[in-house]
Amino acid sequence: MVASTLLRRRVWIALGLAAAAGLVFVAFHGEREMSAIGRFTLSGPLAATAEDDVVALRIAGGGKSMGFRRDGATWRREDGGPAPEAELAQGLRFLRATAPERVIAPDEAGRVPAADFGLDPPTLTVSLVLKDGGSAIYAMGGANPLGLGRYVRRVGSESILVMPGYVVEPWERAGRAP
Repeated sequence: MVASTLLRRRVWIALGLAAAAGLVFVAFHGEREMSAIGRFTLSGPLAATAEDDVVALRIAGGGKSMGFRRDGATWRREDGGPAPEAELAQGLRFLRATAPERVIAPDEAGRVPAADFGLDPPTLTVSLVLKDGGSAIYAMGGANPLGLGRYVRRVGSESILVMPGYVVEPWERAGRAP
């Protein structure tokens, strides 16, 4: 009787140590495959451009136009007023990181007047000047029928992007800044 109790106790201790060793092994050597969660990659229209490669920009809309120049790490308004730095940084970040919800191909976009997308005339135009002398101009239009997305077209492209509304909002706020 005493021997069987002592044996059971030793078996439980051995099983506990084996389980603990297995957990330690998995903690230090195991790597689960993250099939549902992939690595984040920039997939917005400006994904190939670094944020600090944009040296100047102009926001035009509603009969108003404001220009900004990068001065080191900060933005300055061309007319000397304060720049809405948080909105400009957020707008650039969203254009780099946020993938379009949909790309409307040129053949499909050509069947509908640009005014139906709010792109003739655009509600807002964002013109970017890059370090290397290149430029990119984005015409931002109206909301899609659900009201969650906004139509955006890179000037020179026939495709229309349906971007989440939050991508356009920082540009609208920056364009309204005093």
